[in-house]
Amino acid sequence: MHVVDTKPFQFDAFVSYAEEDYQLVITTLYLELIRLGFQISLPDKDFIPGISKAEQLLQCIDDSRKVIIVVTENFLVSGWDSYAVQMVVTHAFHNNRQKSIIVIIKDGIPVERMPKDLRYIWWSIISIRWPDDGGNISFWEELSTSLNLN
Repeated sequence: MHVVDTKPFQFDAFVSYAEEDYQLVITTLYLELIRLGFQISLPDKDFIPGISKAEQLLQCIDDSRKVIIVVTENFLVSGWDSYAVQMVVTHAFHNNRQKSIIVIIKDGIPVERMPKDLRYIWWSIISIRWPDDGGNISFWEELSTSLNLN
């Protein structure tokens, strides 16, 4: 028997990113998504000190309709983010929420360099390229539309 959880989500999206990309995520991505009316969960905002990061990661993913993974050069070298990708993918497939993953690709990174867990499910995720100037209107429209998809 398949049980569907009908509880409303607390957030529209949880954003996973490398700690080195904090400024980019906060000053650009987070602020624009908030301006567009989305409720966004971030580790730096929503994780509680003293509780395991892994436990809180799963809770934030569970409380969010979508997960945005910001893939940069920094992200690719971070061991924690590899763990985060594995948790996002496992959670999505375990809960029949494959279309809940949005990958934002920055720094011109080719798909071949993506974490293998993402490459294996590339057919079921939404991928968007971060514009070089950071302010491309079509980027924000595409991201907003992706967040509004069921």
